[in-house]
Amino acid sequence: MEHPDDPRSDPSTPGIDLTRTALGIEFGSTRIKAVLTDPSGAVLASGGHTWDNRLVDGVWTYSIDEVETGLRAAYAALAEDLRATRGVELTTVGAIGVSGMMHGYLPLDDRGRPLPAFRPWRNTITAESSAALSALFGLNIPQRWSISHLHRAVTGSEEHVGGIARITTLAGYVHWRLIGRHVLGVGEASGVFPIGASGRSFDTDMIAAFDGVVTAPWSLADILPEVAVAGREAGRLTESGSALTLAGLMRSHLFSLFASMAHGIRVLRRCADVPIDSMSAHGGVFATPEIPQRALAAAFDTPVSVAATASQGGTWGMSLLAGYLLWGRGRALEDSLDREIFADARSVTITATAQEVAEYGRYLERFIAALPVQAAAVEVF
Repeated sequence: MEHPDDPRSDPSTPGIDLTRTALGIEFGSTRIKAVLTDPSGAVLASGGHTWDNRLVDGVWTYSIDEVETGLRAAYAALAEDLRATRGVELTTVGAIGVSGMMHGYLPLDDRGRPLPAFRPWRNTITAESSAALSALFGLNIPQRWSISHLHRAVTGSEEHVGGIARITTLAGYVHWRLIGRHVLGVGEASGVFPIGASGRSFDTDMIAAFDGVVTAPWSLADILPEVAVAGREAGRLTESGSALTLAGLMRSHLFSLFASMAHGIRVLRRCADVPIDSMSAHGGVFATPEIPQRALAAAFDTPVSVAATASQGGTWGMSLLAGYLLWGRGRALEDSLDREIFADARSVTITATAQEVAEYGRYLERFIAALPVQAAAVEVF
């Protein structure tokens, strides 16, 4: 899958064009790993997170919640490795690929929520279904394949079967969370259901044979994921998908930090016709250079200036007010600040791009739409 960011190289990363890097993510049996490579295949940075399966009600499983937290941790470790070893901030990548233990069973409902606990390859509870499907297809179907687990669930009348909208693997689930599409690479897909003679899609004759021997409220073809071959784009990283990374999570926090003020600015512009040419920002959040300032500029659609003292927050402001008592010399406060404090102050001004303004605008629309929910919660609780 490709990242949708601006395809320009980052001038702050000498020798590394981040838009021509590839990020590989693997959900292994004991570790979630991430690696960043350049066009030659050389490893630029790596990171990881340890996790493990557990036995729950006789089934080996992994926590779906840890899929998200583990991915963020692995990505954060990779970003820190890149920063520490090469002095480069990871702001974008060119492409992303995901793998995840292969095989296993992860059925989803129509909202993409896992139904029973994820059943990875380690479970060997489908012997009867494996034998029945091997005879039906004339092809060996291992116990760990997704179709063996699905057959067992259907023939065993498991409660979740009626709610299945999709079946996938762990890698497929992560793909869906990142890009909003149910798609698997052909190698991963071959552990879900047999691939046809073309090598590009599931075997349609075997799909028909399966539908002919099971009773379910869906057709198998409708719940299987799409198959993609190597070199084919499987989708684009979505806004919600980017939030799965630590950077995306922090960006969502930044967006929410400025949302109420951005809503107020909209109201002022619309109702009071208040022009805003530029703004100066101050506060501890600006100890991190550029990132929060750029988010604020996008939120207000206005150039934002941040002085070198901005990260000192309210304490700096209070010291100026106290000092005005001593050094004001009878001048008005605004004149004293302009002449004595701000005249020679070092500052950086950032103007958000049209793309950044539009992205924040979409976020703000969702924020405003959710305000009635917040009001209702206040009334109830």
